[in-house]
Amino acid sequence: MATTDITDEYGTHAPAGQACHRCKQPIRRDERVRRGFVTGTDSGAPANVVYRHSGIQCPQPS
Repeated sequence: MATTDITDEYGTHAPAGQACHRCKQPIRRDERVRRGFVTGTDSGAPANVVYRHSGIQCPQPS
């Protein structure tokens, strides 16, 4: 069974149509978010880019 790891890369603005990886709520274009990668432990599996609300903006606590 693969496990996942989320690595924060930097703060940015998400592209249109993105949802927060943590709370699944839509991200507004003018919101600052954290960009990161979700990777599995399976070798050769591609990393997926994810966006998350920053700090207290996210309704789902970390």
